[in-house]
Amino acid sequence: MAKPKEKEMAALANLFFEAGQLKRLPRSGWLTIGIKDCETIAEHSFRSALISYVLAKMEGVDYSRILLASLVHDLHEARISDLNTTNKKYVKADERKAWEDALAGLPGEMRMEIESALDEKSKNSIEAKICNDADKLEMLVQAKEYLDLGHRNATDWIASAQKNLRTNSAKRLAKIILRMDSNNWLLANRNESKGKKR
Repeated sequence: MAKPKEKEMAALANLFFEAGQLKRLPRSGWLTIGIKDCETIAEHSFRSALISYVLAKMEGVDYSRILLASLVHDLHEARISDLNTTNKKYVKADERKAWEDALAGLPGEMRMEIESALDEKSKNSIEAKICNDADKLEMLVQAKEYLDLGHRNATDWIASAQKNLRTNSAKRLAKIILRMDSNNWLLANRNESKGKKR
């Protein structure tokens, strides 16, 4: 790739600032069930990317494009916000325009790679299934955490996410996740530390 020009560098800097907006925007679906201090879009995207890598490896698929798509799959929400299911019944946001504007001015190769990864997400390929499963599985994990904290309404989100999983790997992971307590990793670490002190 050629070195970016000054104008392209400014567009990249703007993209970083725009991505920062996602750290301040809540995932609005959780607000509708009374979770006041809910996850942000950036927090969701981070764990979705991690999950997409894991699913790609489990499915034996190259993870690079899937990981890129997962990292940026909600970037457009910096411009249009996170519209929940109810919002979408009444508000029609132009996601494509938000994407085009967010990526405008980026170095051509980078822009094309991001656009290609995002376009892949809308197809019926195994890569698209993995990317979409990562998004749904992240929602399931978050709902499980909220459920473990006493938010009973999170069960609807779990059911919705689980029924929309398409890969065997995601379905298997969902079953394991739902059998566990979301604090198992922490409790195991504490118990291990206590055992070493004796």
